[in-house]
Amino acid sequence: LKIFVGTNTDFKHYFDEIKSDESKMEDHVGATQTIEEKRKIGRIVINIANTCNLKCTYCYAKQGDYGVNRTVMNRETAQRVIDELNRDYDSIGTINFFGGEPSLNSETIQSFCNNETLANKVKQFGMTTNGTFLPESLISVIKDFHFKVCVSLDGPEEINDELRGRGVFNKVAANLAIMNLPIQQLSIETTYTLLHLQ
Repeated sequence: LKIFVGTNTDFKHYFDEIKSDESKMEDHVGATQTIEEKRKIGRIVINIANTCNLKCTYCYAKQGDYGVNRTVMNRETAQRVIDELNRDYDSIGTINFFGGEPSLNSETIQSFCNNETLANKVKQFGMTTNGTFLPESLISVIKDFHFKVCVSLDGPEEINDELRGRGVFNKVAANLAIMNLPIQQLSIETTYTLLHLQ
C-alpha cells in the first residue's frame, strides 16, 4: 500500500471506494482471507515530501516533486492517515517514509512514530533518504524506534558527487557516522549509470 501526499481527501477516497464494494475488497486482500488476516498488512510506503534538497542528474522523480507541486504532508493529512491506519489494521509489518526527501518533513515522521496506538501495531519503521539532512530530533527518532534506514549513495566520492552534487558524499559520510547505526539497520542504495562503466 502506498500513500502519497496528495490532498486531504485523496487517500480517504481510495479507502472508501474499496470498502464500499465487497468484490473490490476481495481483489485487494484475497477472497480466502479471514477477517483477522484482512486486518494485517505487510508494508506501507508513505510519501511525506514531494520535494528534495538535491538535484540528482538521473532523478525519475523530477527532483522529488514527481512533476506536481512541491509540498510536504501537513499535520492534518498525517493525522487522517494515522486515524485510517489505526482504524483499519491490527498489525502492520513495515511503514517506510519516502519522498522526495522525507527528512525535510521530520515533524510528520515524528507524529507517526509518537502515536502510541500506531507504534504498537508497527513491527518496523523505515526511511529511504539521501542522507544529507538529518536533524538531531530525527536521529533521535531513528534510534528510539530502531528504524531501518536506506541511504542513497552512488559509489566513490568523485562518481557520487558528479551525479548527486558537489560535497554530497562527505555530508552523507558524516551523517552516517553521527547516526552510528548497527549494520542490521542500515542499507545503501546505488543507482548505476554509464558514469560507473567509464
